Amino acid sequence: MTSEPFTTPVELRAIADSGDRLRRTVPLMAITFIVAFVACVAVTNLLLGNLLLGCLLGVVLGAVLCWTVFTGQKTTSGRENQRLRLTPKGMIATDGVLTTRMYWKDVRVVTTPKGSSRVGIIGDATLSGNPQGDPQILNRYANLTNNPEDFLRGEKIEDRDGALFPGDFEQTWRQGVIGSWLHHYRPDLHPDYRAPEPEDGVEDGAEDGLAAETDAGVADGGADGGAPNSSPDPQ
Repeated sequence: MTSEPFTTPVELRAIADSGDRLRRTVPLMAITFIVAFVACVAVTNLLLGNLLLGCLLGVVLGAVLCWTVFTGQKTTSGRENQRLRLTPKGMIATDGVLTTRMYWKDVRVVTTPKGSSRVGIIGDATLSGNPQGDPQILNRYANLTNNPEDFLRGEKIEDRDGALFPGDFEQTWRQGVIGSWLHHYRPDLHPDYRAPEPEDGVEDGAEDGLAAETDAGVADGGADGGAPNSSPDPQ
């Protein structure tokens, strides 16, 4: 017996992987090495008149900076750990450090947020951090909230302008799984939507469920032990 569409939770993983991250990092590392090498050679030759010493120092400095860039990208990038769970109640996104929960009813618009180059699903959301996650990433997320201390303790924070980025999980998400779920539960967000005539006796659906989830589901699957982005397993 098969379940009805859009009633069984679906989980998607990020389309980016470590290889994708490496391809993005290599050009940056190359530029960093060249700039560091040339600058070091020029300064050393100017001050000491020793070209060979400048070359040696340039290689060392370039290598150190490249390693710093690589480890920094590895630390700050959690895209390969990201997962998005679609449920009849809403969406839950996690990267092992930050969890973002958003009810379908709380989605306001699909647009490109200010300061971002990616299309996001924007609405009222609940954010929670994983205290056991990577401290550097956790602090970066905390600084973006209005209550960083509560966030660092793992408490839930309300975010009026929460954002989930579907492009992290599907390249053509509007025609994919995410788009079909969004259109099913929020057809009013579709460009061709026409509001139906109001009907008497129609009540809003229950609002509980997503917030009552525990952090034992997807949250425990994060690479850092942990969250748009640690996630419960709603039924």
